[in-house]
Amino acid sequence: MGGAGPGWGPAGLWVTLGLAWNAAVTLAAEEPAEEGITLIVGSAAGCSEGPAGCCPGQQALQEICKYQSSTCLLLRPSLFARLVWELCLLFTLGVDYRWQSMALLALQEAAEAFMVRLLEDACLCSLHAHQVTLIPQDLQLAQRLRGPKVGGI
Repeated sequence: MGGAGPGWGPAGLWVTLGLAWNAAVTLAAEEPAEEGITLIVGSAAGCSEGPAGCCPGQQALQEICKYQSSTCLLLRPSLFARLVWELCLLFTLGVDYRWQSMALLALQEAAEAFMVRLLEDACLCSLHAHQVTLIPQDLQLAQRLRGPKVGGI
């Protein structure tokens, strides 16, 4: 087997050099690979050594778990307040309105909830089309499916 060290195997199993796992292996049953089925482990597979290494997609999954388990806002409140202030100046023809901090916080939570829901719907549209990548047409389709009352076109 090619490879100079340990690495991540199928289903997120830590595989040491010299072991190969069947493609249908689970965490409970560890079967050696059949003849002709081998996995390239370690640095030859493009993985850095150790459990903290980043294989393709591992960092994205860690970020997803991090954001799903937290309840904090995704945007910094100061940047969102500046955006609201600029939009307010644009739509009120230069009249400077003052915003309460609780109003800005409520607006930010509503805006982030709207965007997260829209991206979830767009992700479902891309999965329905057997795509892995989210493209602008998926966002447009999600908006059209929602209808005009829920933030669609």
